[in-house]
Amino acid sequence: MTVNWLQVLLLCFSIRIAFDLVMVLPVSAAPSPNRDVWLVPLLVIPVAWLVGAIVIKLGSIFPDKTIIQYSRTLLGPVFGSILALLYAWWFIFFAALGVRISSDFFLNSVMIFTPVSVLMGLTLLTSVIAARRGLTTIALVNQVLGPVMLGLIWMLIFLSLNRLRPSNLSPFMAGGLGNLLTNAVTPMAVCSDIVNLAMVIPFMDNPAHASRVVKWGVPLGALHLMAIVLVVISSLGIDNAALATYPGLSVARRIAFGEFVQRVEPALLTVWLGGVFVQVTLNLMWASQAMAQGFNLRCYKPLVLPLSVLVGLVALLLGENTLEYTALFDPTFFGPYGFTFSLVIPSLLLLVARIKRPAIKSPPETQT
Repeated sequence: MTVNWLQVLLLCFSIRIAFDLVMVLPVSAAPSPNRDVWLVPLLVIPVAWLVGAIVIKLGSIFPDKTIIQYSRTLLGPVFGSILALLYAWWFIFFAALGVRISSDFFLNSVMIFTPVSVLMGLTLLTSVIAARRGLTTIALVNQVLGPVMLGLIWMLIFLSLNRLRPSNLSPFMAGGLGNLLTNAVTPMAVCSDIVNLAMVIPFMDNPAHASRVVKWGVPLGALHLMAIVLVVISSLGIDNAALATYPGLSVARRIAFGEFVQRVEPALLTVWLGGVFVQVTLNLMWASQAMAQGFNLRCYKPLVLPLSVLVGLVALLLGENTLEYTALFDPTFFGPYGFTFSLVIPSLLLLVARIKRPAIKSPPETQT
């Protein structure tokens, strides 16, 4: 079950698209929406690079282990198992978030009378099947989905050009640097999920190439986010963008070239569906692997189905409507929450690894 760095890069891109395209972040979740929010992705890049550098360093020390496995090596079986539970929750939370946002997105756009539980069930069913197939199968499927999503995104951006109003982007930096930094906290925390690379490095055909994924994947995702934000703000204006539940969909609905090009929302829905499928599937698989490796089980696959039920329950409990669970992206909550898993814990593990490195003796681990 090995993948190359280009496949991993495409997986990271697809996961990023799952959040970027409908623009839940950073426009609608920004505490002080202003015209400079398109600069936020530039601030995301160094933070994600820092997280990636820590993960790569840990991966170089433990090239054949995931973050769950070397946590047991560094912290012992008890604390290692506790950390496994924490990261399993981290993956379950993001899977549930993807399931809920995607279900509500389709419910509010094309399937108005469909029960949300049905949409969530269909999403989880496909993800369960794919997660049990393993990382290689997911990567191969994404080799088809990734380029298609990339092409459709740029098609939508191109078709939006005649709707752009540069005046909507001025005045520049009117809110000041402090306002911009505040708006950047949540996107930084979300995009620092590059830490999930720690679950993939052992399964790469050349773990040393993980640095290429971080080097190119982070700016690739950030620049696409910047392009999407620019299109949204310059098309809708910051006030309308902040009020829209799905600003990306609002922009797509405005695209029209006479009688020739109209109703391009299906292209947006295709990209969104592909990104969510990859995001939910990977997080479900990683949650199952975290539980299996944390408690030294022989295989993760029997855990996929029961954990998918838990993902569905969490998705339902996130809130009754979009406004309730969008509040989770408040910087005062999501900033500390995200950075704890992506920056604080990996940094502490790296510190322990540095201290204990001469004495590290890897216990036998069951391959999952």
